[in-house]
Amino acid sequence: MVTSEAEPIHREAYLADPASYGPDLARRMARGVVDAVALAAARRVVADAVAELTAVLGEVDVVMSASVPMVAPPIGELSTSLCGDRYPVELVLTRLTSIANAAGLPAVSVPAPGEHPLPVGVQLLGRAGDEATVLSAAALLG
Repeated sequence: MVTSEAEPIHREAYLADPASYGPDLARRMARGVVDAVALAAARRVVADAVAELTAVLGEVDVVMSASVPMVAPPIGELSTSLCGDRYPVELVLTRLTSIANAAGLPAVSVPAPGEHPLPVGVQLLGRAGDEATVLSAAALLG
């Protein structure tokens, strides 16, 4: 959704000088414009997810979830496999944390407690305006 909203703003500059965009942004720009029907459907899905998350946060102080759905990919890897399909790495790595941005909620990602062979993070999300509770919960994990 972010790409589809940013694409029209950057289209002219991208076409004039594609080399000024990094490889990840250039790939996103090359995908082109998302039609209005698909964008409206995506906005409805996000609105529904935000409503559900807000309802849950009416019953608990903080929601904890995974920060990413996979172990860290090798540096420079452009795509990765998830559930049997290949996706751009940047889409996979932000798929679980983007809801906090869409909802305008405070969130933090911290290392997961325990011993792990690779970095593993958890995300803590809280109620709008309640950054203090989110940061206090994060401190408890440290």
